[in-house]
Amino acid sequence: MENWGLVTYSSFIAIYPAWRTFPNFISSSQVFTCLSPQHKHWVALVVGHELAHQWFGNLVTMEWWTHLWLNEGFASWIEYLCVDHCFPEYDIWTQFVSADYTRAQELDALDNSHPIEVSVGHPSEVDEIFDAISYSKGASVIRMLHDYIGDKDFKKGMNMYLTKFQQKNAATEDLWESLENASGKPIAAVMNTWTKQMGFPLIYVEAEQVEDDRLLRLSQKKFCASGSYVGEDCPQWMVPITISTSEDPNQAKLKILMDKPEMNVVLKNVKPDQWVKLNLGTVGFYRTQYSSAMLESLLPGIRDLSLPPVDRLGLQNDLFSLARAGIISTVEVLKVMEAFVNEPNYTVWSDLSCNLGILSTLLSHTDFYEEIQEFVKDVFSPIGERLGWDPKPGE
Repeated sequence: MENWGLVTYSSFIAIYPAWRTFPNFISSSQVFTCLSPQHKHWVALVVGHELAHQWFGNLVTMEWWTHLWLNEGFASWIEYLCVDHCFPEYDIWTQFVSADYTRAQELDALDNSHPIEVSVGHPSEVDEIFDAISYSKGASVIRMLHDYIGDKDFKKGMNMYLTKFQQKNAATEDLWESLENASGKPIAAVMNTWTKQMGFPLIYVEAEQVEDDRLLRLSQKKFCASGSYVGEDCPQWMVPITISTSEDPNQAKLKILMDKPEMNVVLKNVKPDQWVKLNLGTVGFYRTQYSSAMLESLLPGIRDLSLPPVDRLGLQNDLFSLARAGIISTVEVLKVMEAFVNEPNYTVWSDLSCNLGILSTLLSHTDFYEEIQEFVKDVFSPIGERLGWDPKPGE
């Protein structure tokens, strides 16, 4: 728990090093749990989260509960930023996508979700907003905003914000003003579409090769877990979109702001045999639906692992979510899953396993259950054979 100048932790976090020195303090099963890599990562994240509150919550405090996300969303993002800086080997942003980003999307796709900024008029309503929308979606849109602005201007804007409002109260609009002054970009116009309305978009993309260039046709609509959005006025978002290609999978070929329902984009000098992917790093808070041809072209990048782990995770999570919503067929998803047989990343496997488990449960009382079980065995067998089934010393 954070206090001004004093951060307190539960004993099982604070005395973690002592457990390694004095294992008799706890049972052997507790020692195993506490010394696992997952536990180390979790301890580091908790420490980063509570320290972040010294600035976001204590130095600058939200004006009213409507702006709770300024405290919790920022702390939930900065905890990962700190851990990535101190322990880059943790691959912590891939874990963020699995733990926070996808969790926020699952909840925000429901009809009973709520905006990040929500009016609070009674004390009984306060507890209701301490949820994954304020924490995980808040952190996700800040991560997207940081990428949209750029690190240099983001730091400059945050310095202006924290300096101006130190030992004072601030509202969301105050943050937008500081970041807008630092970057020269329409931050308020962009971010109001993310904090004042619930949900997030589904971006549909199809491609056409035009001589040496690739023409992309983009369209957006609200993503709903129940399927297509039903309503007269479909909400729209101003979406920062990054596009990468197989030429350099870790760098953005193009960055655009999609500020309309439909948009055409031309990627210069993209060869016919190169794949194109939206949402580099799974940073944008949206799901992507590719045309069948584009999805097919991404399979080699999954098989040869040239597509980064965080992008492989985001791609398969999007596909499973689209299938559960009835937007694409399950067969289309399973064709892509076959490409993951060489997957070495634990976090990707963890999310993939969860999604396959949900699918298996849904099919448990159908004629396809035995077939899906065999499919899962085929997908998991290669990694099982490589790792073995018995624990190794030091694991």
